[in-house]
Amino acid sequence: MTIAEHILQHIYQALLTGNIGASVYRARTDSFALSELPAVNLKPATEGTRTLGNGLKANELDIELDVHVADTPPDGKADEVISIMHAAITTYAPLLEMVAEISYQSREWEFDEGDEQRGKVTVRYTVTYDRLSTVL
Repeated sequence: MTIAEHILQHIYQALLTGNIGASVYRARTDSFALSELPAVNLKPATEGTRTLGNGLKANELDIELDVHVADTPPDGKADEVISIMHAAITTYAPLLEMVAEISYQSREWEFDEGDEQRGKVTVRYTVTYDRLSTVL
């Protein structure tokens, strides 16, 4: 298993154990029913590498967390989940032991055109970790 997959598993566990007030999924492709909301869908986005020297590489794993909600206003409910989610990810000890940094990057809001009660906020993070050139 790659280091990136281990990191994703730790983030998933942090969300599951962090009482974030939402169901948690890994790279779910099905749409969410109203009864399943709020829900968080964790997805890897991109990964890049730079050489540090002496056989060491620094990897940057970009992840996206889609927060799906149905409430009035939907962005208010999403914000509640995001605040707890952020704390869960940035304080989860097993994750912090294997990464150099977890940095918040951005948020993007989308609202369902047919029903203004539903929305999705995509939260992006970059997780930086070091590895040997011989290990993925």
